[in-house]
Formats: sequence, structure tokens, C-alpha cells
Amino acid sequence: LAQLRDLGLVSDMRFAEAWIADRQAVRPRSRQRLALELQAKGIDREIISQALAGLDPEAELAPLINLIKRKRTSSAYTDERKLTAYLQRQGYRWTQIKKALERVLEE
Repeated sequence: LAQLRDLGLVSDMRFAEAWIADRQAVRPRSRQRLALELQAKGIDREIISQALAGLDPEAELAPLINLIKRKRTSSAYTDERKLTAYLQRQGYRWTQIKKALERVLEE
């Protein structure tokens, strides 16, 4: 294992960066949700914060807008408070939710 680590084949940082890139490409998640998933995999918090530092805040906004559009078609989320509560449970911050809701309402 030490030899593999020396060769750069075993790296928590590379794993975390690849995990984040894969998740954002396939099924985007909030920064908080990604951190929780990586913690569950046993990645150190410092490594997680370093890996998430490369994540563009605007890149989080586009998937959030798509999620809002999708959820607003459901009768369960016609009330903005319910939708906001759902999004917060998904790990999105209030400032992001507010910005995304404003953009959706502008369209």
C-alpha cells in the first residue's frame, strides 16, 4: 500500500476530486451533500474541504435551477415554503435557493 501511495495510485485527494466531478456530471448535488457522502466514505474533512474548494459556486446554481423547475411541476411543491424546505434538506444554502428562485421566476 505504501508503494502504491508513493506512485500516486492511492490518494484520498484524487478520489475526492474524482467523486465530486462524477457526481456533478451525473447527478449534481449540493456542496454539503457531497461533503457528507465523502465523509461516509472515510475521507478526512480537511481533504474534503480542499477538494470542494475547486467547486465553482455558479456551477451549483444551474442544477439547482433545474431541480426547482422540476419540483415546481409537482403538486406537492407548489407552495414556495415547502419547496424551500425540501431544497434546504438537500443541502442547499438559503442564499443559493433565493438566487435560483429569483432566476426561475424571471424566466
